[in-house]
Amino acid sequence: WVFTAGIRYGRSHSKRHIHHQTQVPPYHFTTGTYHISRTKYAAPFADIKSDFHESHTILDFAAGKDIGLGMFGHDSSSTLSVGVRFAQFSSRSMLDVQGRPVLTPGPLIIGIPKYFTWDQYTLSGTAERSFRGIGPSLSWNASAGLLGNHESGELMLDWSVNVAALFGRQKARTSHNTEQRHEYGLNHTPEYPVIYQTGTGIVRSRSRSVTVPNIGGSIGFSVNYPNAKVSLGYRADFFFGALDTGIDARQTKDLGFNGPYASISIGLGG
Repeated sequence: WVFTAGIRYGRSHSKRHIHHQTQVPPYHFTTGTYHISRTKYAAPFADIKSDFHESHTILDFAAGKDIGLGMFGHDSSSTLSVGVRFAQFSSRSMLDVQGRPVLTPGPLIIGIPKYFTWDQYTLSGTAERSFRGIGPSLSWNASAGLLGNHESGELMLDWSVNVAALFGRQKARTSHNTEQRHEYGLNHTPEYPVIYQTGTGIVRSRSRSVTVPNIGGSIGFSVNYPNAKVSLGYRADFFFGALDTGIDARQTKDLGFNGPYASISIGLGG
């Protein structure tokens, strides 16, 4: 019999700030005591800020038995295992966008605009999404000898396939606001009327019980000793419909994790 326990944990953080602003060509005009400079006018610009956090945890407990019976050679193994898999995924994101795309000049007085008009647009939003579930798992792990021998060290080709069904709760909480403001004048002022707005602080919260199918596999090489094994390879795991990525309405998205892995196994007992 073979008893196994495993944990995978990962997290990421991405934060960006992008600002673009049009350089307005200056011009000056003076008559008597009156002076005006175009550089006073509010220049067109776009400003974007984003912040994203993500983390995931996967726990496995399984018991299996070698049922290979030498099907891939004398030193081969083929282990069928049943167990329990727990998975938790969470993400948190923030977006803030502001833009003033164009300035429109008003009537001219002695060749100079009496005033400028412009529209300013704002979009802000946050989202928190998560899934936590547990369920039965079934896996097949096999290997075949390539070089060497079991007593002094043997190079093995390893592969595995795993399936699971995770029963848990999927949650999403989102908020967003979009507005358009209009202003006119020679200088930017902090107060100008709103002519369009989706609403302030629109919050949507969703929570439901779901079943998330999971399938994965791996392939790699290992060096096998009588009571230890060192492995290197590539693994992939896919969770179907794991997260609710919708904003105003539910919309599910698959999650996939893939990449190289390394492991050390130590045998206990005879």
